[in-house]
Amino acid sequence: MQGDNATKAPKPKHTKAREHKVLKVTATTRVQERQRARTERGKGMVRRRDGTAVRRVVAYLAADVGKRLVVYCAERGEDLSAAVEAAVVRFLDGKSGRA
Repeated sequence: MQGDNATKAPKPKHTKAREHKVLKVTATTRVQERQRARTERGKGMVRRRDGTAVRRVVAYLAADVGKRLVVYCAERGEDLSAAVEAAVVRFLDGKSGRA
């Protein structure tokens, strides 16, 4: 039995308070990094998980138009933002027949 105890490594001397402090500092640092990134990006700018920078835009549609758009995207498996972006690009490029 004494041989078993002699081969065990000593336990590290970490306290819960120290571990809590490390976690708190890490969380605070992450919040500060996010705040700094928001300031650098500018208002309305968002970075997607894939790294693409996009601008947040809010548009209000008539209820029936909004529903048609949601159904359209769902039927085709298309992302709502991608569908709206494609429509806006067509409009701005004068290919929609309305510009």
